[in-house]
Amino acid sequence: MIFRDLAFANDCRQERKEGKLSVFNKGYYLAQLYLYFLGKKFVLDGCGKLTIYVKHRTDEPKYLYSDFFGVSHYYLDDDQVDTYFSIENKEEAGILLCDYTHDALIDIATRSNCSEETINKIHYARDAIIKNNFSLSYEMTKYSKTDRSRRYRALVFRNINCYIDETWSVRIIDKKDNDRVVYDEYLSDSHLYCNGIYRYEKTMWEGNSFIFAGKSVNGRSGVIWDKIDINQ
Repeated sequence: MIFRDLAFANDCRQERKEGKLSVFNKGYYLAQLYLYFLGKKFVLDGCGKLTIYVKHRTDEPKYLYSDFFGVSHYYLDDDQVDTYFSIENKEEAGILLCDYTHDALIDIATRSNCSEETINKIHYARDAIIKNNFSLSYEMTKYSKTDRSRRYRALVFRNINCYIDETWSVRIIDKKDNDRVVYDEYLSDSHLYCNGIYRYEKTMWEGNSFIFAGKSVNGRSGVIWDKIDINQ
């Protein structure tokens, strides 16, 4: 099974009680960076999703793979957990968690007798994240569209880093004016802790308006999430 999802977890009830940003949310951007740089066809231990627990374990095994559900669980060591929670700065905590994630993936790959190619992909992903300063921005070509007049082209980008987590943006260029940029902003209310493709189903031009349509929080389709008007 292709590896498609990575998440971090702790005791959700305790996090809510203390009013702290959850480990899931705090590490979301890092998980997405790893998924991007590992590549779409990466195979680890056969799981589709890996949850790395940043919490002290009691009787749970350090690593558990369920072939039936296609998921894996992995617990960081107690000293790693203590060190992580001793750091309040989100950026510094992310740098540490990046190394912990790399080591966890290597450990799982070793336990699963993965190939050297798989091991090298894990090394590459960690190095690429560091080289790109824990930040990523790339075009979502499925959502980029040219208007009916062929004058305006809307380019949609997915942006990921520790400050914005996941935020989508739009750059609109005037193709009849040497690709002059007429709009370049983040979408309103687009700060996400989930992949934006689960919110935005499609984009479209209606006259001089570029529209993002998708699903509401409760799953209802046809919701207009954003509308960008271009003045002629």
